[in-house]
Amino acid sequence: MTVSGEVLHISIGQAGAQITSALWDLYTKEHGIGYDGKAVGDLNGNYSTIFQETQKGSFVPRSLFFDSDSAALDILRSDKAKGLFRPDWISSTIEGSASTYARGRYVLGPDKIEEAVNSIRKVTECCGELKGIVIVRGMGGGTGSGLGSGIIEELANEFKKPTKLEYAIYPSPGLATGVVEPYNSALAANASNGHVDCSFIVDNQALYRMADRKLDIPEAKFDVLNNIVTQGISGLSASMRFPGKLNMDMNDFHTNLIPFPRLQYPIISLAPLSKSISHSMHNSYSITKEAYSGSNSLLTCDTTQGDYMASALVYRGSFSLQEVNAAIARCKDSKVVTLLDWCPTGFKVALSPEHIHTVAGSPFKSVDQFACVYSNHTAIRQSWSSLKRKYDLMFRRRAFVHWFVGQGMEEGELLEARESLDDLEEQYEEVSKSNAVEY
Repeated sequence: MTVSGEVLHISIGQAGAQITSALWDLYTKEHGIGYDGKAVGDLNGNYSTIFQETQKGSFVPRSLFFDSDSAALDILRSDKAKGLFRPDWISSTIEGSASTYARGRYVLGPDKIEEAVNSIRKVTECCGELKGIVIVRGMGGGTGSGLGSGIIEELANEFKKPTKLEYAIYPSPGLATGVVEPYNSALAANASNGHVDCSFIVDNQALYRMADRKLDIPEAKFDVLNNIVTQGISGLSASMRFPGKLNMDMNDFHTNLIPFPRLQYPIISLAPLSKSISHSMHNSYSITKEAYSGSNSLLTCDTTQGDYMASALVYRGSFSLQEVNAAIARCKDSKVVTLLDWCPTGFKVALSPEHIHTVAGSPFKSVDQFACVYSNHTAIRQSWSSLKRKYDLMFRRRAFVHWFVGQGMEEGELLEARESLDDLEEQYEEVSKSNAVEY
């Protein structure tokens, strides 16, 4: 077995815990490991990338869970996979974050952040070559936004070499689960700026749309949405765990997707999803073309408004390099994909021979060919514009601000976070008009 370095997963908050729990359901299936940590038949792929083998021959997920509310983690401790995870890598407090960034960061944060970094340090000491850290969190709640930002800042200070990739669940344009989501998200985005290498943005509205229109699952439950997200996360390390003719490690995503430091927010797309077409009719071109359809994106934005800066395409299953190159060229020629003129190549490709796996209740079928596409697109500015509108509606009247400044935070942080959103939107707008030299 070829060892290609290790990847550590960190989940923060309730959304992070639920998605990461579903992710390990998928990982165990992919690598042939049971919920008791034992091999089920022959082990598959470079399992040591994400699993740590114990002296007793069991396999433990290299995964840490942090939450300020024990409810989600109590389920993790007691469900079918309770024998899989190390109990001391699952950490919660007895009081919640009250759904505010300020309380998660400044009240609960100081002790919890130090505890988290100590735990991360102990895990990384057992790694031969830590290549990447994958962080999963929701930005609308107090724990993912506040506590998460504190942990990420400390990670950036102490673990400079490993690539840090974040999966962030942002508030949807037309859906909300909390009133102060806009404040939390803006504060977290600003606080984490420069501390992660890539932040892949997802929103529930896009996931609901995908489940309804593409997978024929109306009124999908969170289990379905989480299974959609996990395929995108699995794709990040697919070619490290199942290497093929062309591979990508964690650093390749950062190097090939982020042309300028602030523009670190790629969009994720998956294909094939449509149930109206037989999977036997899919080919490299049809899958690539579908992946670039807006309805296959895990973020609500109109990709017809703007251009691509770069894409990383992870093809999983029985693809040939010749067919993939022809498919990409055809998508460019037919304007399925329009690239900014200063980045005419724009594509990084990985071919991982292992097809995708599915778990119980998954909305996906096990198919021989599947693509995970990660793209930096100027349309992401639509997300910042939507967040700004909701933020401004409250902040003009200073609504709910007292819940933040009363928890050890100054109002200036809210003003700075709002200015940061302006800067992000302007930079994505500017880069679509400029060439690399001018920018």
